[in-house]
Amino acid sequence: MRDGIQMPGTAVSPEDAAHIAYLLDLIGVERIELHQYQKPDQEAIKLIQKRGLNAKIATWCRAVKKDIDIALSLDVGEIGISHPVSHIHLKAKWPDKSEDELINRVVEAVEYARDHGLVVFVHGEDSTRAKWSFERSFINAVADAGASVYRICDTIGVATSF
Repeated sequence: MRDGIQMPGTAVSPEDAAHIAYLLDLIGVERIELHQYQKPDQEAIKLIQKRGLNAKIATWCRAVKKDIDIALSLDVGEIGISHPVSHIHLKAKWPDKSEDELINRVVEAVEYARDHGLVVFVHGEDSTRAKWSFERSFINAVADAGASVYRICDTIGVATSF
């Protein structure tokens, strides 16, 4: 649901989000990922949890302890930690950080989340434009830290199936 709700011009109430989650659960969706930052997002998560769905509820986080703490306070069992892996995004966001510092930033977040009982997925933001040598090191590091899944994200739609 997180991706769909991000669409410009889309506004979904907590009640509507809970109903959408119910419908997704009804058709067998195994995991529903939601934002957690705004009060309406948090209210939606609580409403969804009250429904007792079969689908697992996950929240989307940055590689920041504060974000992980929000997920813990919402009592979700899974989180997706998103972090850029393309040098285009890395240099725009952290121009003075080395590759090792950026990898360690995410490793620490994964370890913190895992140590607090969360199942962790890592989203490689803009991974289709990343240098493979860096992305491979990133994937190995987050896997070693305890991430269960690494997700390739075609952030700006440059990948093709050929």
